[in-house]
Amino acid sequence: TSDKASLQYYNATLNSVRTYVYVDNVLLSGTASTYATTPLYPGTSPSYIVVQPGTRSVVIKDTLATTTQPALTVSGSFDAGAKYTIFSYDTLNRAKALLVKDNVVIPADTTSRVRFVNLIYSATAVPNVDIYSVRRAQNIFSNVALNASTDFIPFFSGAPISDTLHVRATGTTANLASLNSFNPLRQRSYTLVFRGRYQTTGTTGVARTLTSFLTY
Repeated sequence: TSDKASLQYYNATLNSVRTYVYVDNVLLSGTASTYATTPLYPGTSPSYIVVQPGTRSVVIKDTLATTTQPALTVSGSFDAGAKYTIFSYDTLNRAKALLVKDNVVIPADTTSRVRFVNLIYSATAVPNVDIYSVRRAQNIFSNVALNASTDFIPFFSGAPISDTLHVRATGTTANLASLNSFNPLRQRSYTLVFRGRYQTTGTTGVARTLTSFLTY
């Protein structure tokens, strides 16, 4: 695949349940991406589709003619041999997209790599956030703005050691969401996503959540 580009899609659009991906008007095979249960497309991570390099039009939409979900179009220039993730976010009727180039580097040692994407939704202004590592007793990401992605950073790996990560409003110590028992594998790359509705707490629906997926 060195002469092709690789693309995956992460669905953080609140309440979306029938989201399919088209590239240059062609519906790709696979099942729908659903916010609540199967946000990553085309499937279990790590998971990329291969597309021709160059300028491509990616459309994210429902296939039903009666859908109330407006189509989301993302146009981008994709380089041969490069990997990309499209993140959708906001609400169903005003979905937006963030196209990120996945600068994957396989570590020469036994560490892993981690990045963070802040896709939390709020109708009112909310603060930037930090990601606090309990194991390190410090922030590993600081002052990350809404709808922004960080670069990958080195991170420890290897069972049985694991970490607990907390999302905190920048400069505070109150936990907005947590990811327990985060235990990345050696020489793999992971993405942390802060998603959901900022004002909603709990464990179901659109409650604010810190989650992760294996990127590469």
